Amino acid sequence: MGRLLKILAYAVTLFLLYLVVTGFLKSCDSKKNTTGTTTEETYDGDYFEDGDNDTSEEIYGDETGDDNIDYDVIDEALENNDDEETISEPEEVEEEVDFTTPPPAITTTSRQGSSTGSYQVISGSYLVKGNAENMVVKLKKMGYNNSEIVIFDLSQYHTVIASRSNDYDEALSIASDLKNRGVDSYVRRKQ
Repeated sequence: MGRLLKILAYAVTLFLLYLVVTGFLKSCDSKKNTTGTTTEETYDGDYFEDGDNDTSEEIYGDETGDDNIDYDVIDEALENNDDEETISEPEEVEEEVDFTTPPPAITTTSRQGSSTGSYQVISGSYLVKGNAENMVVKLKKMGYNNSEIVIFDLSQYHTVIASRSNDYDEALSIASDLKNRGVDSYVRRKQ
């Protein structure tokens, strides 16, 4: 019985603490509203400001519970608003894909498999393998034919290596060239 009273006392204490904290937060929020620093919008009472002063009864039905909505009034109001504001949607640009030529070969290697340079020029790490493959295709079009995808140990990312080099300055030069072409890259020393 004593244990039950302790549990009940803890529950009451937590509930009172909850009430105090929420009351404090509400008072802070009301102070914020009086200073005018919040960005909440208030309801003006009229969604259709076209100058006709339509009443909500005319649009939504009367107060007797008749929920028949007069869509003609809504359509007319929307047409009047369309004259004032015209929002144009962006045009979709479709790229033509050439399916007659096969894509360049993309190699996926593990970290232990390649040892052609102690400095790697990394051009991105991707969770989605397709995105990494797209970057390799882009790099190969730029002339980096040794581009490859590598999955490092204990990683779930597909890392794109644009080039490898034994000379640090050469690797920095390659990374700089890629950055000038719009591909964010950095140099990493192979461990």
